[in-house]
Formats: sequence, structure tokens, C-alpha cells
Amino acid sequence: MSKKLHFNIESGRLHITGSPDANERLGNVDLGRGSNIELFVAEDCPVEVHGDKVEVRVENIAALEAHIDSGEVEAIDIDGPVEIHADRANIALDNVQGDVEIHADSGDVEAIHVSGRVEINCDSGDVTLQATSDRVEINNDSGEVVLDLIPIGDGARYEVNSDSGAVTVRLPAGIGVYAELESDSGDILNDVAEGDDVRLLVHTDSGDITVLSGVPAFG
Repeated sequence: MSKKLHFNIESGRLHITGSPDANERLGNVDLGRGSNIELFVAEDCPVEVHGDKVEVRVENIAALEAHIDSGEVEAIDIDGPVEIHADRANIALDNVQGDVEIHADSGDVEAIHVSGRVEINCDSGDVTLQATSDRVEINNDSGEVVLDLIPIGDGARYEVNSDSGAVTVRLPAGIGVYAELESDSGDILNDVAEGDDVRLLVHTDSGDITVLSGVPAFG
């Protein structure tokens, strides 16, 4: 994998698309306030973005690392890992082939068609995840968590910790689950068979926990 292409943007909109006809893959790009940039880069180019108030959209690239204060981050068709750090931002991922790591103070997170390990830490906001993975960890202070998970390998481990908010986990039929489900204030429904295919740990201070057996809604 080539070295990263770095973007520094004060505010505005940044749209980066990987293209087989582009060969931009290395360097530092400084953008001012109110920028509105659309750029084609090499498909094997990993991108790193630093910004204040920005809307970032990247698609068809090798990897993404983003550090923003506020705005939106959208990443589509990423061949490798995605790492995002945001203060106040909505985050949307679709078709990520590597590991995902997200740290957000506030804002909703939606990550679908993820193939890799996932770690999401949020202070406030809803989390929606569809992943084929052997490791998932979600820590959410306030907000609903909905997970559709397909285990890979032996001994998959999924862990969810929530201070306030309902947690729903859906797993494929026929999966045996060792489940530790605890809610200080909320109802618990566990509809999966016992077994050792998956270790599922869910704890909420306030909120219902629902674990369902059936093919996840991957569309």
C-alpha cells in the first residue's frame, strides 16, 4: 500500500473518489475555509483528512483516517481499514473490507456491509451496524444500538456497553450463543440457542436488551 494522501481543510466540503485513471497518491493538501473540492485519486491511495466544520465523502479508495470537529463523514467501497475521530458528526459507512474504529462525542453512526473487526465508542447517538466479523465492541453512553452480525471463524466475541438506550442484536439462525445479558433497568429477551459459537456480552444501565435468531437484514 502506498503512503497516505493528507488533506487539511478548515471548513466546507471534500469529495474524494478513487479512479483507475488517476495517479494522485501522495502528498499534503491544505484547503481553506469554505472549500468545495471534488478530487479523483488512485484507487490504491489511502487518505487522511483533518478538518473543523466539514462534509467528507470518500469512495473507492484503499483506506480512510479522518479527524474532524463537526460535520459529516461518508465512506463507501473502502478496500481497507477505516478510522474516524469526531467531536460532533454523523458517520455513514457502506462496504468496508477492513477493520473499523470510530470515536465520536455525538452523532449517529451507521456502518453496513462491514467485513472486519469493529470498535465504536460514542457519547451520544444511535449506532447501527451490519458486519461479518469475529470481534465487535460497542460502547455508547446514550442512544439506541442495533446490530446485525454474521460470525466468522471460531470463538467470535461481541460486546456492547450502554448507559442509556435499547440494544438489539440479530444473529443468523443455527448459531449457538453463550450470552451474558444484564440490564439495570429494562427488559431482556433472548431468542437464540445456547452454545459456544459466539460469546455475546451486553450490559445496559437503562434500556431493553433483545437478542434474536434469524438471518440479519443485509441488503
